[in-house]
Amino acid sequence: MDGCTFADGWLRGEAGALRWELDVDSAGAPLYTFSRAVWRRQLLPAAQIVPAPDARVHGRLVVDGVERAFDGPGAVARIYGHGNAQRWAWLHAHLGYDTTLEIVTAIARRPGLRALPPLALVQLRSPGERDWPAQPLLAALRFRTRIGDDEFVVRGRSGGRRLDVRVSLPPARTVSLEYVDPDGATATCRNSEVASADIEWGPTGATRTWRLDGVAHAEIGTRP
Repeated sequence: MDGCTFADGWLRGEAGALRWELDVDSAGAPLYTFSRAVWRRQLLPAAQIVPAPDARVHGRLVVDGVERAFDGPGAVARIYGHGNAQRWAWLHAHLGYDTTLEIVTAIARRPGLRALPPLALVQLRSPGERDWPAQPLLAALRFRTRIGDDEFVVRGRSGGRRLDVRVSLPPARTVSLEYVDPDGATATCRNSEVASADIEWGPTGATRTWRLDGVAHAEIGTRP
């Protein structure tokens, strides 16, 4: 994007009446949503990674000429690929105590695959535990997704644990952006940094629950 620069540890840029100069600090290990091998070897047409899932972002924002200091939690995600899916949904959620949930669920664009249900890639990181599920690409076959206009649901089991997630994007506080993929196909991305999410995760009888009210970051993407 013209006017925007991202390098290791900082972000600088401007868009309309908004300018930002931000530093990003992170000591945590990357979160490989599609698995480490898929990302490093580019085994799929597209994949995503969260190199800084527990980032601390600080610096300054200028909005309509008014400067504001910023210091708070955040994250940095990256993708590679030839373009986005036919339809997709994404969630990044801080669940407290260094616990993070990342979900990318999508329907492939390739002919013959568009009729298949969405494939959900999930990674949940909790202190003292291995990132769950251990093999996100294999576990994706055990998850089911329903994507609506302003909400999506992901449910499934892996490794003896169950995940149930419902995410909603408030229409009045969701940014809609139309853009063109490298191959010329058009897409619409609807993104909200004040989404809400209800999350249940864990083994039967010891399920943990979280309610994120306006503090989740989520996106729903569609094709015309």
